[in-house]
Amino acid sequence: MLETRTIKVSPAKEEQATEQYLYFGWKLHTRQEINGQKISGSGTDFLGDDYTEFQSYHYISLTFQRDKDMPYYRRLVELEAQHNAIIASTPKEKPWTYPITLAISILGIVGYFFNHFFLIIAILGIGLHIFAWKKHKEKTALWKHDADSQLEKIYQECDWILSPQQQKTFG
Repeated sequence: MLETRTIKVSPAKEEQATEQYLYFGWKLHTRQEINGQKISGSGTDFLGDDYTEFQSYHYISLTFQRDKDMPYYRRLVELEAQHNAIIASTPKEKPWTYPITLAISILGIVGYFFNHFFLIIAILGIGLHIFAWKKHKEKTALWKHDADSQLEKIYQECDWILSPQQQKTFG
């Protein structure tokens, strides 16, 4: 029995997406490049003429299939779920404190023109901003190291499961 999954990716991410699906026993079934336009708005301009705005799109539709009766199917599904959980846990690009410390810094700088006391607030805001940014970078680097290590183990196990020698054992 075959399981089917279709995804849409940008052309730049097509190769990466295909590689990741192949790791978990999926085989590329169909590939379709989609180009088009859709109406994004319409109205009347200041001269009274009607207009329509179009938005272009371009993506690749990939359909993968995987045999549910293949050897180690359940383990591949587990590994794929672990992989997806790791990817989903990717830290945000900016720390959650970013807008707060930035606002404090701006408030301090603007306030400095009215009262020199605000210079302290500006320095404090900038200091907190730099501290939060460094901590976030450290946390992200640690996450990346751990994630890379875990993903490497997952990929190695998938390679072993899908190796020709393993498939001959069950073929």
